[in-house]
Amino acid sequence: MGMYSDIQETVEERLGRLEDERRERANEDPWRVFQHYSRVNGEGFDLSAPEDLSFLVEMCEAECGQHFSAQDKNAIKARFGL
Repeated sequence: MGMYSDIQETVEERLGRLEDERRERANEDPWRVFQHYSRVNGEGFDLSAPEDLSFLVEMCEAECGQHFSAQDKNAIKARFGL
């Protein structure tokens, strides 16, 4: 039982840190959040293709807890020439 409780505590600590990181990112500049997310998770995506870029933006919103306004999304697309 001791090993299970150690694992449970480790999982809960990690989830707590992830939630803290998510809250911090929610207050960051949308472009910086997207830049970081796309560097880490963008492998295999063609960011010059509108559908890939839109999908990656949606994934970033969902996973980072960041809400991008239409203006934010358009600014991100503009940086990729779309």
